[in-house]
Amino acid sequence: MMKNEPAGLLNSLGIAIIGCNQHGLVTFLNKKAEVVTGLNHAAVFGTPISNLVGFEFESEIRKTLLRLDSLNSAQKQLSQLLTRDIWFPSHHHTMQGTMIPVYNTAGECNGFAIALHPKAIDEAHSEETYYRANYDLLTCLPNRFLLIDRIQFAMNLAKRQSTQIGLLFLDLDSFKLVNDSLGHLTGDKLLQSVAKRIINCIRSSDSVGRYGGDEFLVLLNEVVSLRDCEQVAEKILSSFEQPHRVNNKSIIVTASIGISTFPGDADSEESLIDHADKAMYMAKSKGQNKYEFYK
Repeated sequence: MMKNEPAGLLNSLGIAIIGCNQHGLVTFLNKKAEVVTGLNHAAVFGTPISNLVGFEFESEIRKTLLRLDSLNSAQKQLSQLLTRDIWFPSHHHTMQGTMIPVYNTAGECNGFAIALHPKAIDEAHSEETYYRANYDLLTCLPNRFLLIDRIQFAMNLAKRQSTQIGLLFLDLDSFKLVNDSLGHLTGDKLLQSVAKRIINCIRSSDSVGRYGGDEFLVLLNEVVSLRDCEQVAEKILSSFEQPHRVNNKSIIVTASIGISTFPGDADSEESLIDHADKAMYMAKSKGQNKYEFYK
């Protein structure tokens, strides 16, 4: 909860408010925010704000707060507030979010609030435009462009916090055989089923996206040790042992997974992806349903 704003007052406001501390963790959703986002205060309390508003908006918020820190009190009052569009998958709509810094009595920024506003009707078409530009229409997962953006953000955050991240590059084994023997419609439905399996194997703070074709990327934030990456890879491969039910057919498909880490294996998002890709091919060369670390 924002320390300077009583819960009763925030809940009585007619606009949706999300509160965060200086570390970017959610501290408050008023009742209006719960309604318009479809999220529950208790469920998101203490989670990264990027899970709610996206990595891009959080990155801009951090840059804005750093800029405001260099201004005096009068300049802060005149400073233009940051407003961006936010897509809420749970409600399939876009809202405008305005970031408002919160200062303590010493004039130090100790958090921020995001006020959510409905978009004008004539801007509704931009929701579909945004979705098509950032999400894979078949699996509803982030596409390669949004994935790369999230990887860049995660690397910058890991660098600042002296932590590490892991990237899993997953490629289905013999997927072409499924397409050739059962048809592309069945193949598409299989990819949708695969996407759901992977989602069920990762934490809410991690990301999974479709990189292209039958390739998926899994971004693991705040990796403590390589064992963390191994456990996720093993969980995914284990889930693939159960057949997928597609068009009244039971289909078993396996996968090969390559793993790279930052900062251990790469210094850019391109090399992180490339090294995970190379590790995936090493795993594939040793047989199906295996994982390998980049070496």
